[in-house]
This record gives sequence, C-alpha cells and structure tokens, in this order.
Amino acid sequence: MLVTTGFRAIDAFTKIFDLVYVLTAGGPGKATEVLPLLIYKTALKYFRFGPAASISVVAILISFVFGAILLRARRAQ
Repeated sequence: MLVTTGFRAIDAFTKIFDLVYVLTAGGPGKATEVLPLLIYKTALKYFRFGPAASISVVAILISFVFGAILLRARRAQ
C-alpha cells in the first residue's frame, strides 16, 4: 500500500498540469497555478529558462524527499 501511495502521489503531483491548463490556465490571477504550470509559464511564456530549470530541480527534490519519507515509513513497519 505504501508503494502504491507513493506512486500515486508523485503521479498526481506531475499530472495535474493538463487539467489546470485547459480549465483555467492558472487563473484568475494565480489562484489555481500549480508547480508544473509555473515551470511551463516561466520557460515557454516568459522565456526564462534558467529560473524554470531551478524550479524543476526543486520539484524533483520535493519528489525525492517524499519518496524518502515513504521508504523510511516502509522500513519502520
């Protein structure tokens, strides 16, 4: 169950982009902007590839930390 929960959480973290982009494009304002949409807008709308790459690294680190927490919980069982 723990592995499945981890995979579903990471999947939800990365796959929410299309739903938000199609329905609201992150608006009104930035009310529904999620991390993948922020990366997309920063890189391809504003042509700021350096900050977009930095945000992407932070997103990957968040995923790794979440995975490490799940692995540690699994070992504790």
